[in-house]
Amino acid sequence: MNTKTAVIIAAIILVIAGGAYWLHGKGTAPAAPATGAETPVSKPGLYVDSAFGFSFAYPLGTKLTEANLSDTSEFPGATAVKSIQVGAPGDVVVYEVSSPNAVITDEPNNHASPIGQTKYFYDSATNSWMVAYPEGGDGGPSATTTATVMGQTSGGLSILPSGRRFDTRIIPLSPTKFVVITSGGGASTDDIAQSVAPVK
Repeated sequence: MNTKTAVIIAAIILVIAGGAYWLHGKGTAPAAPATGAETPVSKPGLYVDSAFGFSFAYPLGTKLTEANLSDTSEFPGATAVKSIQVGAPGDVVVYEVSSPNAVITDEPNNHASPIGQTKYFYDSATNSWMVAYPEGGDGGPSATTTATVMGQTSGGLSILPSGRRFDTRIIPLSPTKFVVITSGGGASTDDIAQSVAPVK
């Protein structure tokens, strides 16, 4: 084989190899993500009040508006010391409620009828929550009995039901401290109530 033929064959081989390389780069599919890679997931925001001793989760990006209170009318027998508006007015409000006498009533005394007030108090003799219907919620005489616990939060706290207008949950942190989660009619309280946990 003469030199001219060898050069032609080498040139042909280089053209074929270069074309194959160029085609391979153009025709390849995008690389698949590495196995075990995690897709980023939005996590909820977490509100923590260490002084009052609780936390709750709320949708990420939701505006929270706090207000310090000294309101003895909203929950008779107790004092609402703070409100946390979760989102827009009409959505959920979380109240921090203090009650040295271990009593809380879910509706103000001047509330709209026909909803009757429900009063909870702690019975230290039986270590249980008791419920009273001071207005006889069904139109009958007042009654007192052991409170029905409608469930527990993810933090193991009891959730007490309420007949308050719209959607309301009462969560005792202790016999003298409560978290009351209520809706203005524009949102459900379930997710926030379920997320409440004690903080020490």
